[in-house]
Amino acid sequence: MEEEKSLVDRKVLRIKLAIRAIIYCTIGILIVMFSSLAGVKFAEFQNKEKIAKYNSIKNEVEEDIIAHKDAEEEKRALPVYSEEAKERLENIYVADSEEKIAYLTFDDGP
Repeated sequence: MEEEKSLVDRKVLRIKLAIRAIIYCTIGILIVMFSSLAGVKFAEFQNKEKIAKYNSIKNEVEEDIIAHKDAEEEKRALPVYSEEAKERLENIYVADSEEKIAYLTFDDGP
């Protein structure tokens, strides 16, 4: 009878140890799971920040491109002079003779 009691005590002890091991493993698994979840959430947060920064830079670059295109269009909108007109503009302050002439003008404005 004493032997049977000892055998039962050993089986109960083994079951207790097995239950304790299962509990510890479950707790360990839960810790790893929640740590992983926290890591994923942190990575998502960082990714959102990077995406926001990327979009901000992208918008700035797009605005610069649009401004550059507008400037190019303004350059194209400038008048195009013929060769005769260019020559007349170059010679506007050059007299045909060597004689010195001064022109006086009067502005009657305020």
